[in-house]
Amino acid sequence: MSSDLTKLQPVNHILHSVPIKLELNTSEYNTWSELFRIHCKAHDVLDHLTSDTIPATSSKAPEITHEDWDRHDDIVLQWMYATLSKELLSTIMESGLTAKKAWDRIKNMFHDNKHTCALALENKFTNCKLDDFPNVSAYCQELKSLADQLADVDSKVEPHRLVLQLVDGLNENYSTLATHINQSEKLPTFYDARSKLILEETMKQRQAALTNSSGSPALVATSDTKEPQQRPTGTDNNSFRHTNSSNYRGRGGRNSGRGGRFGGRGRGRSNWNGGQS
Repeated sequence: MSSDLTKLQPVNHILHSVPIKLELNTSEYNTWSELFRIHCKAHDVLDHLTSDTIPATSSKAPEITHEDWDRHDDIVLQWMYATLSKELLSTIMESGLTAKKAWDRIKNMFHDNKHTCALALENKFTNCKLDDFPNVSAYCQELKSLADQLADVDSKVEPHRLVLQLVDGLNENYSTLATHINQSEKLPTFYDARSKLILEETMKQRQAALTNSSGSPALVATSDTKEPQQRPTGTDNNSFRHTNSSNYRGRGGRNSGRGGRFGGRGRGRSNWNGGQS
């Protein structure tokens, strides 16, 4: 191990390698610990998770002083603290704590808490429903995440059970596909079932879009105004006026008020005739 401390990343960089804030009441310990272990291995300080002092059997022992080891240990401890929740940090933090002791303390806490976590996760898993999510993809992602977390607390979810739970949480909009999957001679894999559901969801969205488009108010005639009827060919004026007079009454049309074209002006015509007599 080199004594050059510049090779170790600053504390804030650890969040890129371990993007998890480990909390007491979660089941992400296995994921967190694996990411943290890989980060330490990449920076050649993995020994600090297994030993409080320079390992005598290590080939790197002659290359590092006790002072360098202590400095490296403090950096690893800082990395660890930066990835813990405030509650968990206050629980394990202690003056003079080495990286190994902190690592072991966290491990023991989550090992003792496995049963409680498993019960809580099992409840979430069996009550996971599509109606609680915005789309099929989010629903499937949550189910897979819960199954992975259950595996982390030694309560592995078998592949066929994951598929059955996926189908069980669907709503009536997917009843046909759910029945098809349940009655299959061989259950599809989780990812195959997920693909079928997403395809079904996409088809339903397209059908809904087409329905909304064809039923758009802009495409439906809603005007109350009736266009004047054209006189049929071969129909005399008197018959046409008599048939359509109702279309103009009460609307201030040509046949109301002043008498319209054939009423009001009729008086003028009578006066003219009287003038001739």
